[in-house]
Amino acid sequence: MLYNYASFKGYDIPSHRSMPTFTDQSQIADWAMAEVRAFSEAGVLNGSGSMFNPRSTATRAEVAQMFRNFMRLVVGEDPNAETGADTATDALSSNLDAYLDRRAQEAIEAALMPSKDDRDGDGDDSDVDLLMNML
Repeated sequence: MLYNYASFKGYDIPSHRSMPTFTDQSQIADWAMAEVRAFSEAGVLNGSGSMFNPRSTATRAEVAQMFRNFMRLVVGEDPNAETGADTATDALSSNLDAYLDRRAQEAIEAALMPSKDDRDGDGDDSDVDLLMNML
């Protein structure tokens, strides 16, 4: 999903490293291998130890880390670089709601997630709730 979004937006997906050799790499579907390789080499996907676990479900924390790595990639950082500052986090913290609203709208326009009309009944018809619930 993120790879398709990055392609839609025209984001450059640089290679910061070679794809790790996962012990279960043969279980990665052929149709997904190019995307897994690109995001793994860019540092967005890291696997768990020596395994990629392509047949298991991702935990909420793993998905959050993947989104964090993706955001760092989008702002031009190496997602796995050890730095004292996190430009993506700094950029988001100044106006998180507006940022998420823009990104949610882009995801809706790219047909990556459905629009909502206050489905949760909280009186807030922004798509931030839906985006955060996806995480």
